[in-house]
Amino acid sequence: METSLHRDLKTLYAGKDAQFEVSLGDYRIDVLSGGRLIEIQHGSLAAIRDKVKTLLADHTVVVVKPIVVQKLLVKRTRKNGPIAGQRMSPKRGKLVDLFDDLVHFTRVFPHKRLTLEVPLVDIE
Repeated sequence: METSLHRDLKTLYAGKDAQFEVSLGDYRIDVLSGGRLIEIQHGSLAAIRDKVKTLLADHTVVVVKPIVVQKLLVKRTRKNGPIAGQRMSPKRGKLVDLFDDLVHFTRVFPHKRLTLEVPLVDIE
């Protein structure tokens, strides 16, 4: 199931002529825009390592790896119901957290056709 963060980042990175959820060989690409393949990866980079390595043989790839800096936890009485309470999560993401992920991405990164973008985001 696609999260709102994933959907919003796809929209943000897409150009006006972008295509979403494009099949390319054995893979499904989040966004194809301006000749670039854009992959949004909220989870571990290791999960897409082989996919990205294969795609880099013939394409320019942008991997977007968001880091959640702040998270507002919202409690509702029922799904889509009124808000019963909210608080800030004590967990805070930092740019340095990316390095734990890069350890498992070394067979791919760095590469001349690979761009890794790391937006710092606040979510609810």
